[in-house]
Amino acid sequence: MADNGIVQTQWSIDNTVFGVLTVLYSLFQAAQADDVQNSAVFAFEALGSSIIVFPGRIDQGITALTAGTGSQEKLRDFMVTIGLSSGGIAHFIRREAPRCVPAFLLVTSLKTFLTDEEIGGVLHEMLILQGLTRKPDLRCSRPQLENVISAISGFSDQIIPTNTVSTLVSALKGAGLDTEAMKQTFGRPRAKELARILSLVFGALQKDDIDFVSLEGIANCVIVASTFLWLNEGEVQLMVGDQVLQATARPRILIRIPKQATKKPETNTAWTIQEWREGFALSTLVVPNLTDSLPGSPALTSFTPACIAKQALAAQYGLDPQQINDVGRLATSLVLVAIERGLVTLENFEPGVAPRECKLQAMCQATFLSNVLNCMECYGWTEEETRGAEEFAAEIREWTETGFPGLEQEQVQEPHPLTQKPLDQITWILRFIERRQATRSGRPARDWGDGVYEAAIYVAAQSVYSSICARFPERRFFKTGAFESIAEAGMHILHWVTRHEGLRDRSDIPRPILKLSRLIDVTTLHAFRCCSIASLLPAAESPNLYGVAAGGVQRQDLAYAVNGYVAWLPQLRTISTSPTDAMAIEIASGYIRTVSSETGQESLQRIQSEEILDDGAPQPPMPLHPFDEFDNYTGVPQFSDKDDLDVKYYLSQTGKVLKLRTFIYRPEGNYHTAVDWLRSVEALAAATHYTNQSLPAFAEQALAKRWQGEQIWSSIGVTAADAVIQQHKPGIPIRLLARTSNDERLRFFFAGRGRVHRIHVRHGDTSVLKCIQQALDGEREKEALGQANFPGVSKVVQPWMDPRIADQVVRPGWLVIL
Repeated sequence: MADNGIVQTQWSIDNTVFGVLTVLYSLFQAAQADDVQNSAVFAFEALGSSIIVFPGRIDQGITALTAGTGSQEKLRDFMVTIGLSSGGIAHFIRREAPRCVPAFLLVTSLKTFLTDEEIGGVLHEMLILQGLTRKPDLRCSRPQLENVISAISGFSDQIIPTNTVSTLVSALKGAGLDTEAMKQTFGRPRAKELARILSLVFGALQKDDIDFVSLEGIANCVIVASTFLWLNEGEVQLMVGDQVLQATARPRILIRIPKQATKKPETNTAWTIQEWREGFALSTLVVPNLTDSLPGSPALTSFTPACIAKQALAAQYGLDPQQINDVGRLATSLVLVAIERGLVTLENFEPGVAPRECKLQAMCQATFLSNVLNCMECYGWTEEETRGAEEFAAEIREWTETGFPGLEQEQVQEPHPLTQKPLDQITWILRFIERRQATRSGRPARDWGDGVYEAAIYVAAQSVYSSICARFPERRFFKTGAFESIAEAGMHILHWVTRHEGLRDRSDIPRPILKLSRLIDVTTLHAFRCCSIASLLPAAESPNLYGVAAGGVQRQDLAYAVNGYVAWLPQLRTISTSPTDAMAIEIASGYIRTVSSETGQESLQRIQSEEILDDGAPQPPMPLHPFDEFDNYTGVPQFSDKDDLDVKYYLSQTGKVLKLRTFIYRPEGNYHTAVDWLRSVEALAAATHYTNQSLPAFAEQALAKRWQGEQIWSSIGVTAADAVIQQHKPGIPIRLLARTSNDERLRFFFAGRGRVHRIHVRHGDTSVLKCIQQALDGEREKEALGQANFPGVSKVVQPWMDPRIADQVVRPGWLVIL
């Protein structure tokens, strides 16, 4: 045994499968596909040979590496696949290097809390501690080892031990750990110290003269204990104090967790490891400082399994059982209000145009809406624990809909909470509503405390972010709250509670709320989508308050891969103009890989749409006159494309990013009109949709005749999907029908070309006249609250406006997509 107490692993390439030439050639091909170094794979195999794992778990690991084969989406238009492929390092381990499987299983066990990058740090420290980096064949950098982990981590999704973690956390809570002790059970471990614990235990298990090894500590015990409970199933005995939580006849590992935290931080963060034989401790080693105990250090890892979010939040905020139940109830109330009445803002990038608002509910997935009352269930709350949420949600709705009564009596001056940051503002509003409800019902007001409010606001926002996810992976995670993401959640919940359609043209709104409702930092569609991806994707970097993240999720991302998962737009599979499909995202385990006959497969981090737009083909709108020579109404046809238009994609790759340029192609004149995916997504999310809305024949004929007398028909034109959008009749706002019927791709991309205009989308058997009628009524639609007060908005043509569309900016019209 070396001085550090860790068994030095003996390894030689001659004693492995890598000594066979054909195996080395297979490794070379697999490493090339996943962009990893051979020496890093050697090191991974050497590490696997030092890890002792329950035999049945080995079989499970091999199955996991096999089960993903072929489970991928093939996007032929873009020459990429999304998901798990049959090649690469995972395929090589399954076929040629089974001694890598224990290391793969260790990676899997740590994926409950740690990113691939963090796991790479732990495993690299294990290599150093076990003396493996001194061997020339095994020398690899930490990033090189991280690449190996990233190449296989996606295959672990179906076996990540979230159930083991959930059972463990419930057992610890049930054993009576106090609030401070529960807080110590979570945390962000140091790589070197965690590696030392793992190496000491696995090294002891290799010794024939040792009966068992014991571990005692509380810091990060959820990570430490769950790792051994899962990897060494049936050989671990777990105790809290003197209470046995999990017993086994002949334990090889004994884990003892103190029931109470001490007043000395250095004691709480240390672990004691002993080797035992015949009732005597042969050695005792202390691993200090597993968790940073300095003020300001992260209370939790960056994510946890979603099923223990309740316990993680309780630990983070130091909440007792009643308080954490209040968090679930209050969060459910906020979700109900946000989904029922919340608005999301469509930003327009043309100078001078006011933003528009659309209903959040319209873009939510049906599966989310059908279970919204139990939206906290996936985070660990039961239906009983959130009972009563509807009553408080009704109180919030009633207060906002009746003009915020009682607020006019408040003296809102510095440092009143309503003059502070959004999180302070929404917290004060919720307290105000609770006091008002208590007074009306004759009961004492409940002051839940800042921790309850902050935790409820944060988890409510995470739930709302998930409402547009059409497919989740096998294992779901919860992004824990860093300061910036908590502040952003407060801003979004404030927006959804205080801004709603009923505020338009109200004269009885108290000035403080009026000011809040006119905040520029509203929830925009692109920021909401970025937050959704960052919330659901483990290890994804959250965008900041303006929806921008330099290395994380970005607005133009159509697909984004990190930590063995991919968030992507199902529109890449099948284009759809449905409002729920427009904003939908899917989370899949696996990777984005290029498919090329020349270069083979290559991993990507993201697919991005390049934001380039032009005016369109010089094709003027055609007149619309649905009457014959005898002045009889003949109906409005479902105009379809007559110019053989097509959608073409042009791809270019820079590093790990695949750039996508999209054009509507007109064969006549070889004309290409640039379009943008994300503008189409956001335009369709904010559009007005009509599904199977009909008009009786007599009503349609009477309406058509009336419009003929009012000269409405002469102001409406018919345009091609790629044509320049221009006025059909001078002095009249844009009124155009799109010649896109029966071509979903043209419908989709034409929506994004609308730029400043209102979009109306016809679905199914809806009467075209019904769409036109609603569009005409929309010209007189009331503005959103404070819309004209947004900076840069103007109702008259200004010199700084784009002269080509200045008239359209100040007098926006409408487009009906047929």
